[in-house]
Amino acid sequence: MHRLIDLTPSVKYMGETLREIAMGFERAQILFTAFELGIFTKLKKPMTSNALIREMMLNPSTTSRFLDILTAMGLLSKDGEHYQTHPDLMPFLVEGEPYYSLYLESALKERNMWMDLKKALVEDTPLSSEKMKFAYNPDSLKWTARDCAHGRLQRTLKIVSSLPEFKKARSLIDLGGGHGLFGRGFAQENPNLRVVIFDQPHITEISQEYINK
Repeated sequence: MHRLIDLTPSVKYMGETLREIAMGFERAQILFTAFELGIFTKLKKPMTSNALIREMMLNPSTTSRFLDILTAMGLLSKDGEHYQTHPDLMPFLVEGEPYYSLYLESALKERNMWMDLKKALVEDTPLSSEKMKFAYNPDSLKWTARDCAHGRLQRTLKIVSSLPEFKKARSLIDLGGGHGLFGRGFAQENPNLRVVIFDQPHITEISQEYINK
């Protein structure tokens, strides 16, 4: 009889990879549902599950378990009987906070479109055309600038400015430059670089404001 400890699988095991993808849907649904109901905003201050249930008129048995799941995911924190949006995530999940995630709002509205993917493939039913176009305005650009400054801006500047060609460059065009922070950062790393921020007229007016600051 072969020893199980010596068993060699005939194929590379990919079950964990598939499980991770499948669980991603469940986790996203939990996040979107809490976000859609405004639970994170409501829990800016600590509340018991009973208080939240009464105030939002939610199902008692389901909500109690749901809050525990959100806590296990690290989206909420719990102190005794009181739940609260996790402090690290509060700036991103609580409406009105400086880093409130506009992306989640648009992704939430696109969720139904993705739920129709099977019909599009099997029944030749076109996907919903209601895909949200991101509204570029002073508020959204302010949010985008803050978001990218959390690391993406810095990483991009370091990668590009480390290229041998970068120090020799004398001109750069930033297509869809938006707030202009990338172009401004490149100009700081190469004083001889002439940077052009290219975007729609109402956007470049905002870009100019950022550059002036």
